[in-house]
Order: sequence, then C-alpha cells, then structure tokens
Amino acid sequence: MYPEDLYTIEITNDFIKVTHPQENDKTVLWDNITEIHIQTTDEGPYRPDVWLVLIGIDTYCRIPQGNNSYDVIYERVSKWDGFNFEAYIESMSSTENAIFLIWKADLN
Repeated sequence: MYPEDLYTIEITNDFIKVTHPQENDKTVLWDNITEIHIQTTDEGPYRPDVWLVLIGIDTYCRIPQGNNSYDVIYERVSKWDGFNFEAYIESMSSTENAIFLIWKADLN
C-alpha cells in the first residue's frame, strides 16, 4: 500500500471531501473554490510529495498525486478558464518545498 492510498476522496457535483485516518476530514464546495495550488515537498518517496490543493472560502483540502481521485479532479479543474498550464508543468519538475498557483477565481 502506498501512502496516497490512505486518503479517501469523495467527489460529488457539489463538493470534494478528503478523509484520512490520522487527520481531520476536509470538505470544499466546488462553487466556493477561490484558488488552486500545486504544493511540492522534499518528502518523497515515502510520503506524498505532490499535492493538488483546493482552497475554498473558509476551508481547503489537499489531494495527493498518486491517489486515484487526483486525475479525476485535475481533469475537471484544468478546463476552468484561466488555468495556468505553465505553472502546472513547472510544478511537476520541482523536488523542493514550493507552492505553485495554477488557478485563481476572478472575484470581480
């Protein structure tokens, strides 16, 4: 079993819920997402080292790359207007602790 497999992700039309046996559950409503980041760490390969971070109005959730739901969520958000593919590509070559902004809501 890989560390990414310990995360259970529920995806509905309304929300994303991330559950882990040693962490508090996190839920973000799709309509409340204001930013999306890729967070990279230097903790691999024994811990997840690439995260898709969905930031909502009053909460956030992190989905580890390697979890089956990562690709499902990425496929959806990568179609949103303003998705920054260049920042995403740059994040995939990072092996350090870094955060890459790949989408931000237009709140105007």
